[in-house]
Amino acid sequence: MRGGEPLGRAGLALLLMAAGAGARPRPAAPGGQPRSSVVLVACDSLDGRLTFFPGNQTVDLPSVNFMKRYGAVFLNAYTNSPICCPSRAAMWSGLFTHLTESWNNFKGLDPDYVTWMDLMEQNGYHTQKFGKLDYTSGHHSVSNRVEAWTRDVHFLLRQEGRPMVNLTGDRKRVRVMEADWRNTDKAVNWIKEEAVNLTQPFVLYLGLNLPHPYPSPYAGENFGSSTFLTSPYWLEKVNYEAIKIPKWSSLSEMHPVDYYSSYTKNCTGEFTEEEVRNIRAFYYAMCAETDAMLGEIISALGDTGLLRKAVVIFTADHGELAMEHRQFYKMSMYEGSSHVPLLVMGPGVKEQQEIPNVVSLVDIYPTMLDIARIPVPQNLSGYSLIPLLHKKTESEVSPRGPRPSWVLSEFHGCNVNSSVYMLRTGKWKYIAYSDGCSVLPQLFGALNPRRHRRSKKTAEHLKPKEDNFVHLPEGKPVNLNGLTKPCTVCSHQEDQQRRSNEMSLESTVMCGRNKRKQAHKPYQPRGSIHEWRSSMELSPAKLCRAQTLAELCRVQPSGAGDQHFFGIFFATVLFLCSPREGGADEESMCWSPFLSVYKRGRRLEVLSVVYHFGFVLLLLLYFLSVNLFFHL
Repeated sequence: MRGGEPLGRAGLALLLMAAGAGARPRPAAPGGQPRSSVVLVACDSLDGRLTFFPGNQTVDLPSVNFMKRYGAVFLNAYTNSPICCPSRAAMWSGLFTHLTESWNNFKGLDPDYVTWMDLMEQNGYHTQKFGKLDYTSGHHSVSNRVEAWTRDVHFLLRQEGRPMVNLTGDRKRVRVMEADWRNTDKAVNWIKEEAVNLTQPFVLYLGLNLPHPYPSPYAGENFGSSTFLTSPYWLEKVNYEAIKIPKWSSLSEMHPVDYYSSYTKNCTGEFTEEEVRNIRAFYYAMCAETDAMLGEIISALGDTGLLRKAVVIFTADHGELAMEHRQFYKMSMYEGSSHVPLLVMGPGVKEQQEIPNVVSLVDIYPTMLDIARIPVPQNLSGYSLIPLLHKKTESEVSPRGPRPSWVLSEFHGCNVNSSVYMLRTGKWKYIAYSDGCSVLPQLFGALNPRRHRRSKKTAEHLKPKEDNFVHLPEGKPVNLNGLTKPCTVCSHQEDQQRRSNEMSLESTVMCGRNKRKQAHKPYQPRGSIHEWRSSMELSPAKLCRAQTLAELCRVQPSGAGDQHFFGIFFATVLFLCSPREGGADEESMCWSPFLSVYKRGRRLEVLSVVYHFGFVLLLLLYFLSVNLFFHL
């Protein structure tokens, strides 16, 4: 920071003029060309949609815009788990969450695991880390272990504090998050005093807490509240007129997992429009402060002549809902929570690229090794981003073959009453829940942000008065007419007959702006899942996706509570392979009426209470029997 002011657009524009001077040459790799240094800045809870249109109209982020101008932005980058520790464990290991077994913040990556930074250090890189790591163990309470067992019992639920905002300081207060600024200063000083004098390539990591909400007050009226804190200096960077007020479903219409999350996050009460707007505005202001810290790193690289010789990567562990879907924090597969920023600039990266491919944080590991020209292990879940940055196919540079057309995210943590899985492809986002028989999966049609600028019709929807910033990137959920609650009294046959009679013969499938109607026959139970599956044609793409989730179903996460993996597998297969009567193309996809088992709400609540009561009773009987045995 110069003169107490963060680096602005004018300062960033001058960096490249001096970037080629003052740096010592780097040693060459075995191939002959010098290896690039790498700088990774990873913040916490930054919504990736703020890095491209139309989200970037809400707040001024000059450092992000600088990286876009001289590098590449990934339009569809996702976290592999929308919570701090598991997400960072995936990024540092290159493995999906079910492989790291980092189920929640109380359990991180094995400290002995060889990370990409370890490999780079072993291969001649000088390494340095500053700030938040949070991938081997979180600083969070172990109460999540208890909640994994009690989350299905309503009277045992623990609510977060109601989200609040707090304005501090005056228009001259720039350094609000002091801890992050101290770590940024350390990184800047290290670049200027040590990195510039190194004769070997280096890798620098800076972890930031912002724009994560501040810790809850420990006493007083707002005890337990999560605070969005900023100063007038940063709040002035926010375009209040561009802030979209998200549209909420009524509590009775919410998806059961969404309702549970909203309840435990204390968001089911009344919120005024001003409250919601302020929470979002303060969050965007915190993003602006984060951007300024990124700018300080870029400035230091420019001042030392390292900017043209180092690859700079900016990302986050997950996003922030900021009152979308009646929630704050993360812990959701909706875009605000799961979509992360990912920007890359440096040697070999073409300027002003917008890359639409779906990628995720597990891709950081092989990308780092690719930059360092280190052989990439074959057991990683991720794929290098370098071919996408250079516009090459993966098969040209990797023996692993082409990059998959999907990314996987999963969540087994707190504030949800079910493990959640997301499969994101180029056109679809599919969210499935561990109890796939009683909790309906969700399907969203994804819209390409680049098309927003080309389509006049779509541009009409992008006016400030419209609430499209929340909903357009995600599309519209599938809407199946005629789904009814199962009967809680009748026998199975009567229940099926009742549903067949009440179910509409037509279901409307809405995916983005495409609407199609297809006729459904009444559900007829089949002899087995194998008979049902063999009676239809499966495309290779569907088989691949089904097999992918089938592998997940074989993993039983310890410490994550009751995980009904057969449920998610069965619901997923139903989605991927459902019979259709209008052709076999992917876009005419329609779900089987079997999914009408949605919302067994009241019956499940009663069964849950009975289950937990019976479990406690069995424990008491066990201890009594043990005591009697030893006394006898």
